[in-house]
Amino acid sequence: MIDIHAHILAGIDDGPRRWDDSIKLAERAVQSGVTSVVATPHYQYGAELNNHEKVESKVTYFQNLLKERDIPLQVLSGGEVLVNAYHRETFKSKDFPTLNKTGKYILIEFPMNAIPANFDETIFSFRVMGITPIIAHPERNREIIQEPNAILKIIESGALTQVNACSLVGKQGWRVMRTAEILLLQNMAHFLASDMHSLLSRSPELAKARRKAELLIGSQAAQRLVHDNPRKVLSGQILTMEKPHKYNRMFGLLGHIKQVLLPRFG
Repeated sequence: MIDIHAHILAGIDDGPRRWDDSIKLAERAVQSGVTSVVATPHYQYGAELNNHEKVESKVTYFQNLLKERDIPLQVLSGGEVLVNAYHRETFKSKDFPTLNKTGKYILIEFPMNAIPANFDETIFSFRVMGITPIIAHPERNREIIQEPNAILKIIESGALTQVNACSLVGKQGWRVMRTAEILLLQNMAHFLASDMHSLLSRSPELAKARRKAELLIGSQAAQRLVHDNPRKVLSGQILTMEKPHKYNRMFGLLGHIKQVLLPRFG
């Protein structure tokens, strides 16, 4: 499996503080079946915190640590961008931490309480530059929890979505879990990633989440979420996605009971 969203680098954001903790996360990821991980520290344009040089330096250092310890995990560079921090000047700079430095895909997030106004314009700005935005953990957004179809316009604007593994397995609460399930069932999810921060908070849960995804959407579709689609992202290839389905709350609830709840008691 390939994990495109991980806060695994020590001392750079709200992930692990020490390299020993980063190594423990790497070991847990390998145990769950992950072979490659993209380090995606929170990115702030124009700030010293997570500039390209610092991220690249830490990726190189961490990769050497893993090699010394014979831990078979490939670490690649990226970033997680908060979209409401961006202005027109930022887009002109083209200074974006694209995943694996391909210049093709970028991981972005928006606030948890709502989708920013005119977000389709933000997507358009990235697309004009040839960059496809991947929306991190939309299932945690309050507006999408209340109305899952709110993500449809975003997808139709040209963005992709990444669901957190911990959300799908219930570590973020029932409502978040149900929203994650809906996104998978309605073809509104394109990637499944850990968003790992520590062994206690958002730990690598990719194997467990993949097993649940297989129950929901089948083994082939689950494989696309954790391997096929991420692999294409890392190489900068174009992704062709199935059309998402609009969620019908009444019929969706019946389908949700049939596809999610019944197998748990079968």
